Amino acid sequence: MGSSDLSIWFFIAIGIASIPTFIFVHIILNRICLGYVKRYCNANGILIGDSCIAPQTDEKGTKTEKTIIHILSDSEEKRIYTFVVWAFGIKQVTERPFDPDTDQPSPNET
Repeated sequence: MGSSDLSIWFFIAIGIASIPTFIFVHIILNRICLGYVKRYCNANGILIGDSCIAPQTDEKGTKTEKTIIHILSDSEEKRIYTFVVWAFGIKQVTERPFDPDTDQPSPNET
């Protein structure tokens, strides 16, 4: 077993060990973004019902650094709130009435 064989195994081991790191970073970023949304909803009296979270994509379908979070309010007048969030805060908030016949929240709908 030469030194080139060891270096190949070293890079394979590094690649395998990095997978949990990427998963951990994604989970942490999603929790940070959800924390911003929960704080916004608590400050504005919005009761959180169902939610949907997904990465935002651009026109070409490439993922961006932002996350889209859809919240279905749990109040008497149901509304869908769409948040565009990134690691440093909320970028955009839109809201619209909820229509149970036609609304199936799509993560990339803005």
